[in-house]
Amino acid sequence: MDYKKKLLKLTNKNGGMITSSQATSANIPRTYLSLMEQKGELIKIKRGIYMLPDTFEDEMYVLACNYPKGIFSHGTALYIHGLTDRAPIVYEMSFPQKYHFRKSEDNLKVRYLMKEVFEFGIENKKSPCNNNIRVYDIEHTLCDILKANYDVQIINDAIKRYITSDKCNINKLLEYAEKIKVKNKISNYLKVLL
Repeated sequence: MDYKKKLLKLTNKNGGMITSSQATSANIPRTYLSLMEQKGELIKIKRGIYMLPDTFEDEMYVLACNYPKGIFSHGTALYIHGLTDRAPIVYEMSFPQKYHFRKSEDNLKVRYLMKEVFEFGIENKKSPCNNNIRVYDIEHTLCDILKANYDVQIINDAIKRYITSDKCNINKLLEYAEKIKVKNKISNYLKVLL
């Protein structure tokens, strides 16, 4: 198989998007990305990120590629987990404290977390365009929105959905609430909603 076919196969497998590091990992010279872009067979979205011309751009995946240390969190994570119907206009990602940005994105709200809070509850999920991204699990997300004093209606709806889902794990939620220092808030919501 020649490099072009191999690159197209890998790009299709990745939902129509590919990064230069993915091409390198597959032993495809990066020059093929540039050659295919020049011929109109790939579109360069950002430095090191390409997509097929007939592909819908996956903004979450692009952000995940640009900021590999970031984790989708708060309202964005609520949406990914199906705990809200409100699609994010601005995506929220959490980073470890002291993380420095080269430049900020217009469609990105940055949150900083202490190392001990940042490092737990991370899982891989699919973006709405079916690409792999890192996101905080449901329990971490619920604690985050309480800590950030989200709108009460959003919190109520999210916790109700969580409680009635098959993924509900109250012990895990309370354990996370202790670590994130929102145990009293979580307990109050649970008393009302259970």
